[in-house]
Amino acid sequence: MELCTTIPPRNDGTVTVSFPLRGGKIKLYVFTGEPLACEVEDEGHIAKMQASGNFMSREDYEQEIAFLRQAAERAARLKAAGQLEAAQQSAALAAGAFVPGLGPGAGSPGADEEDEAEDTSQQNANALPQEAGTRPTGRVNRAAKG
Repeated sequence: MELCTTIPPRNDGTVTVSFPLRGGKIKLYVFTGEPLACEVEDEGHIAKMQASGNFMSREDYEQEIAFLRQAAERAARLKAAGQLEAAQQSAALAAGAFVPGLGPGAGSPGADEEDEAEDTSQQNANALPQEAGTRPTGRVNRAAKG
């Protein structure tokens, strides 16, 4: 069975996989080409390689590449749409209009002051607690070994 790999190749463009055999011998599989592929005949070796998640049949590899290509195209479309949407929201904020998720008048003067007050209280809520009038001792109590 021909297996393909998603492991990045070495500088010479190959991926080498070794399996120890009885008698101290080693079976080497060298993945070369584009995509990185090698003919593997031992069913046990095929099962171990596929279980690792880095090796798959030629058909599965082609499906994976097609899926990744579609996902990248979709991400690019969403990014372009997101940039357009962000520009529209900033224009709406400048006009003081209602922006979904931000509420009415989010861009109006005076609304920012309330938002800033809420932001600082939220930041303090995430801070570490400060005990009044105490200094750190620098000591760490360790559990007794027993």
